[in-house]
Amino acid sequence: MLKKFLSLLFTMLVIFVAVSFAQNNSTQNPTSFNYIPIVAALFGAGITQLGNFLFHKYKERQQKILLNVESTSIFKPFTITDKQKAVLNITSKAGDSHQFHNLFLSSIHLQNKSNKDFEDFEFIISAPVGYDIIQIAEQTPGDHHILSKSPDLDFNTRGTKVNIKLSPFNRGDKYSLKIYTTAFAETDDIPLLAFDTRFPVKFITEVMNSELEKNTISVSINWLAIAVMAVATLLGFGISSTIKQNQIRQAEYKAIEKILVDTIQTHK
Repeated sequence: MLKKFLSLLFTMLVIFVAVSFAQNNSTQNPTSFNYIPIVAALFGAGITQLGNFLFHKYKERQQKILLNVESTSIFKPFTITDKQKAVLNITSKAGDSHQFHNLFLSSIHLQNKSNKDFEDFEFIISAPVGYDIIQIAEQTPGDHHILSKSPDLDFNTRGTKVNIKLSPFNRGDKYSLKIYTTAFAETDDIPLLAFDTRFPVKFITEVMNSELEKNTISVSINWLAIAVMAVATLLGFGISSTIKQNQIRQAEYKAIEKILVDTIQTHK
């Protein structure tokens, strides 16, 4: 509120100074009123207000988290004979054996593309109906970055949802995950994972982010073009006004010269 008041006060001050300067110039030259300072002041004040508006809109924009997901099928069900079907057998380090009719891998990459640092950033990954998450592998940016999972799902403890916490998730930080899922039914349909978070951010893909940057550049170029056109128009007004004032002065000089010539001829 205080910033808006000070900005408005500054605008009024600029306009007041411009009007005073124009009136002073008009007093010195009664044949014309110099409106250029007023136009320049209004233009400058308008650009200032527009710049403040766009800057605050940019700061208050919804923060973006870059999210890329690549999913593929590792094992598909197939029939060997009428009485035989191939299954995938996985043995854990503890010696437990687990059989799967299908297995899918989703490689997930996250990057903080916002202008904020998060001490802790939490989000939920959910598998679609009919699928279970059976294993999660992670990759962090460094030793001072921790990725926590809750619950810690594995072959013995399956689940449809997992809560992920990144500590910290600073600007530019990248985290990677590998989510292994399996379907209850014998299907080769790749699951579509869902992402949700309580933080006021928006998950975007790399394509969306590229389009956003292009749109931002396009808008900036448009505003720059408008500003250049406005300055050119203002300079045009100024040049036109200067030419007109010079023409008036030349007409005055000619009139005075004519009066002097007539006066001299009369005395002769």
